[in-house]
Amino acid sequence: AIVDAALRVVDREGAEALSMRRVAEELGTGPASLYWHVASKDELINLLVDRVVGEIEPPRTESRIDRPSSMDRPSTTKSPPPSRRAASLNRGAR
Repeated sequence: AIVDAALRVVDREGAEALSMRRVAEELGTGPASLYWHVASKDELINLLVDRVVGEIEPPRTESRIDRPSSMDRPSTTKSPPPSRRAASLNRGAR
């Protein structure tokens, strides 16, 4: 529930608005009660990153047998753009 509330705050207000106090408000409780479950804002950010990374689907690839060697063709692979949440969390962690 805490990570879900934190994600709602980040989605609505951006990573800059993320604080233990703001997440507590989202849950209708006081910030001290959050510290029973999450030791610090840094830990909360780590939990958020874990959740967001878990939502990213890896690119689908051909099986090794079916595709030609990378030496046989030029590389045209591009990294997928980061999700909006991941980009927002990255900006807020600086």
